[in-house]
Amino acid sequence: MDSAQLAAATLPVRRTGSRYDAAEVDAFLARCGEALRAGERGFRPALRVDEIVLAQFRNAPFFGTGYDADAVDNLLDEVSVRLRAYDPESAQEKAQEAELRAMLDDIKKRPRS
Repeated sequence: MDSAQLAAATLPVRRTGSRYDAAEVDAFLARCGEALRAGERGFRPALRVDEIVLAQFRNAPFFGTGYDADAVDNLLDEVSVRLRAYDPESAQEKAQEAELRAMLDDIKKRPRS
């Protein structure tokens, strides 16, 4: 998901069930859009992936409407995947993980004495 797709995304509104405060979600999505635009221009995003993953929102008022919580969570998952690609620390972690997996594969292939 890039910044244009995020800007075009629409979230379903619910009157009952699990729903988040729309104003709070909109403000956070604006920050996500800024972070994606920064990454697309080659700059380090001001928003970290863990901030997206750990984001929490107030529930919508009892008699009010709000965004469907599952839809918001799914959208943020997509944003975090794209943002992870722009995060140099994340890229470094992926490289280290690949190196460790290769080492483990080599150890598994060695004959036992």
